[in-house]
Amino acid sequence: MSLQSPPVLRANRLDSRLDSSLDSRVELELQLSPDRDRADGPFEGHFPEHAVLPGLIQLHWVVELAQRHLQVGARFRDLVGVKFQKVIQPGQRLNLELEWNDALGELRFRYHASGDTYSSGKLRVADRAA
Repeated sequence: MSLQSPPVLRANRLDSRLDSSLDSRVELELQLSPDRDRADGPFEGHFPEHAVLPGLIQLHWVVELAQRHLQVGARFRDLVGVKFQKVIQPGQRLNLELEWNDALGELRFRYHASGDTYSSGKLRVADRAA
């Protein structure tokens, strides 16, 4: 399993809000690579008969894409209310909503498609009070 950048064929910015000094939001459309068998790919080892995108990879992408699109440079200390509700598979197209609240030091995320939520939760910054 590799913690590489998202193997997206396309990442489109669908919506963004950067109009407040306290929070900012972006929604990205992700198209995952259909290549489930790459030795260094995100699906490697999860699982031979039925590929599943591991939760660790999903969280890594949340942090990386928040840094890239929202300029969140924080280190995160904990996860709050993280739920992995549906399996994400190779070749899938889904949206990723990211919302940064600077005052609280929280990054909310949600992977979703066609009205279904695949995973969601919050990450909290290491140097802020809870």
